[in-house]
Amino acid sequence: MAELLGDPAWSQLHPWPCTNTSWSGLQCELVSDDARVLRATRLHLGPDVATPPFRPEARLDPTSLRGLPHLRTLSIFCCFGATQAPVELPPVLFTSSSSLEQIVLKSNPGLIGPIPATLVLILVSRVVFE
Repeated sequence: MAELLGDPAWSQLHPWPCTNTSWSGLQCELVSDDARVLRATRLHLGPDVATPPFRPEARLDPTSLRGLPHLRTLSIFCCFGATQAPVELPPVLFTSSSSLEQIVLKSNPGLIGPIPATLVLILVSRVVFE
């Protein structure tokens, strides 16, 4: 998140983003068999929740996304403009080990990348492009 938001202090300000230092773009859920464990299951990135706003050289870091193994929903709204260098969707989002069920990409003309063949058949139910 620090790289994406352009805020190097983000991780210090939010060391436990599912608990006492929560971030408004992240939704966490309790693990069904252990009420003491929270998992990040939904991430919304956009100007309505990002303070400071995204910087022009923002990237989607595959390593950071792999650090969210229980992520089921990813929403990216107005983060990657046409005037900045293109940003590619990390292929890790579309692997069989991903728990991602829904991805919403709205108003991101600078976001590029192929839609994997594995998603073509389920495109309507899993990916929304506007």
